[in-house]
Amino acid sequence: MKNPKVYKLEFYGTNYNIVLGKANYVNNGTLAVLMFVSTPKGKIKEDFGDLTQNIGDSDIYANKVDTQFIDTNNLPREIIKWLVDNNIAEETHIYGQSGYCTYPLVKFTQQALDEMVELK
Repeated sequence: MKNPKVYKLEFYGTNYNIVLGKANYVNNGTLAVLMFVSTPKGKIKEDFGDLTQNIGDSDIYANKVDTQFIDTNNLPREIIKWLVDNNIAEETHIYGQSGYCTYPLVKFTQQALDEMVELK
């Protein structure tokens, strides 16, 4: 496998090199995307966090291939701008509810999906 795409992310005043990894949630097969801190060349150093959120009604909205809700409960809402600015995903303006939180649904670009690390 070629080196994964490395994205720059400023998070609460600290700069990170981020690599995205993709898998599927076990309960419904929808897309799961995780974030990892990496070296500038894409060697994964440690977990950064879950980018996506698997919510109860995700089987209604998520198509299991390129859409999923973004975890704006644990990540700042500015993560959506970062996704769009880096051509990782596009906004759909659809939201899903889980508990007291509302999560935006995004459509990941094919290029970004192709550049993600395949997680097993």
